[in-house]
Amino acid sequence: MDDRKKARKIFSRIGGAYFIFLAAAMGVQFIVVLAIFLAGGKNLSLGQDIKVAISMACMYGAGFPLYWILVKRVPGRMDEYRKNNQAEVWGPGQLIVCMIISISVMEAGNFVGSRLMNILGQAAGETEENLVFQLISESNLLTLGAFTVVAAPIMEELMFRKLLIDRIIQYGDWTAILVSGVMFGLIHGNFYQFFYACGLGMIFAYIYIRTGKIKYTIGLHMIINFMSSMIAGNLIKAMDYQSLLQITEDNPEMMMEYLAANWLPLTMLMLYGLALIVLAVAGVILAICIRKRIHLYPAMEKISWGEKYLAVFLNIGMVLFLAMCTVQFVI
Repeated sequence: MDDRKKARKIFSRIGGAYFIFLAAAMGVQFIVVLAIFLAGGKNLSLGQDIKVAISMACMYGAGFPLYWILVKRVPGRMDEYRKNNQAEVWGPGQLIVCMIISISVMEAGNFVGSRLMNILGQAAGETEENLVFQLISESNLLTLGAFTVVAAPIMEELMFRKLLIDRIIQYGDWTAILVSGVMFGLIHGNFYQFFYACGLGMIFAYIYIRTGKIKYTIGLHMIINFMSSMIAGNLIKAMDYQSLLQITEDNPEMMMEYLAANWLPLTMLMLYGLALIVLAVAGVILAICIRKRIHLYPAMEKISWGEKYLAVFLNIGMVLFLAMCTVQFVI
């Protein structure tokens, strides 16, 4: 009972830190946007680049410092864990295998998320536009790249791998991997990204636990984001994705004219999509081949499975975090 109470207290403090991160980021963002509109008038329209910049500045300028202060006060036992389970030395080959498997997980999660949103949209009688495509197509790619390829991977790997796992590793590798992945998926705030973010988060968590090198997961995260925002983003912009949506909905008779004018970027996008499919299939094969090499160490804190996961999620801090994430999913 004492061990379960201790675990519940630790996870409550961690959940509370993430709740404060979201609350501060959203609160400051609301104040900033409100101030801009009051200064510029109700008819002022914010571009996608400005929205991205404001969002990132509020998250990492306001939310992250508060999160850092709170989570650093939570005790962890990573040093003890490393004494019992020495960090492994991985070469480029192992990281490339993880990269290919990550692409497989990303494509599967993206498929599930997109299908789910389509189903929800049909049930509500509305057309759900992919928020990721909208962000990419309406943003300046240099601005988007600076935030998604550089800033986000560094900050997110610190938050959801380094700082989080170092404080919960005593409850077992699997618990740390699961919590890291689920919380990383939830923080994205939409079903389009939840499933693949959750899967990638679990892979990155395993890599960090086994190697102790946060730079590995930051690097892989940067590559994934570069592929989705810069490569895919450039191709989407080149094919004028917004015009395609408008033609599909309003002027289907103009489709042949559109295809003739955009055949090159469309062809390149198809080839890129085909390459992702090939890599996704290769990732499934590799995952099957290396499954016996995957090893998880038991928990240093001996708590039954049922009590452990009640302690993880049924506490004030985590409930507040989950409630805040639910608000993001709904709005």
